Amino acid sequence: GLQTPTEAADWIPLLAEIPHQLQSRRLCCSQAQNRLAGKPPPGPAPFGYRREGERYVLDRRQASIIQDFFQHFLLYGSLRQAVRFLEEKHHKRISVATGRNWLLNPVYRGDLAYADGTTLRDTHPALLSRTEAAQIDRWLKRNQGIPRRSASAPRALAGLVHCCACGSLLRIVQTTPRKGKKNGSPYLYLRCQTCRYSLPYTEVLQEVIRQVCEQLPQRAQTLDRQALTQVRQELQAQIQANAERLRQLEELQQSGLMDEASLAQRRYQLRAETARLAQKLEQLPPANLTQTIQTLSIPPFWQDLSETERRAYLREFLRRIEVDSAGAVRVTFAFDP
Repeated sequence: GLQTPTEAADWIPLLAEIPHQLQSRRLCCSQAQNRLAGKPPPGPAPFGYRREGERYVLDRRQASIIQDFFQHFLLYGSLRQAVRFLEEKHHKRISVATGRNWLLNPVYRGDLAYADGTTLRDTHPALLSRTEAAQIDRWLKRNQGIPRRSASAPRALAGLVHCCACGSLLRIVQTTPRKGKKNGSPYLYLRCQTCRYSLPYTEVLQEVIRQVCEQLPQRAQTLDRQALTQVRQELQAQIQANAERLRQLEELQQSGLMDEASLAQRRYQLRAETARLAQKLEQLPPANLTQTIQTLSIPPFWQDLSETERRAYLREFLRRIEVDSAGAVRVTFAFDP
């Protein structure tokens, strides 16, 4: 039953792999224990933070750069503009993909996300409030259906106006009057490249605002607000129940009725479930939706806004604008069936 030299040589790579497998298992166990304890995952701290002991703390200089980036995106809703702003003001050059990762990274919301898909909330100081984070999520979701260049265009109607005949997106074109003309202000119009017609930009914008002021309160009534309120209350009740269970775990720990390993596992599960419920709650329409709609139905309110501010509200509440060669306008709201 002695093995031949060839058979013995086949076992050498397998034996050499055993230490690596043991080291990998030790690392997995160590990372699992860190997750149960709510410690940051392995690797360097994200930009804006530094490691201090077993948690993230703010890096004041880097955190100010991140906050300026977030505030610019929240104000204008354009990722590429925010990236350019960062380079101009702070001489910090990042890619658009990096900027998108910053906007979506749970770390900047005070949470930790692990490789197993679990998220724990409020583990360290946040650079974004929950309201701001929800607004960023809505911005990103809304911009997904808009062409890349239109998403960062400064005009209010950019990426929203389509031709009702061919379905193509209308371009916003600016012309500069020739020299010598008395009226030297630029002229904006919407052009359909397929059907070959152009419409005055200002007239279409005013008609869109008129329809929004007139129709938005009526269309908003189609929302089942009672059902939304019930869903919000149910989620809040589940979150409160989990908070009570966590408090009871602390009492069990002090009384010694549960071992530390079981307590850590149950605490981790409850915190993960609470984070999932809170994320669902934040994805619901904001509680002040009725007040916002009432404000948007006042025509003078729109006249005091800049183009970028108008763009923010139009993209928030409109799904699509359709026009024809005669200038007829039809708007479709985001919550229309």
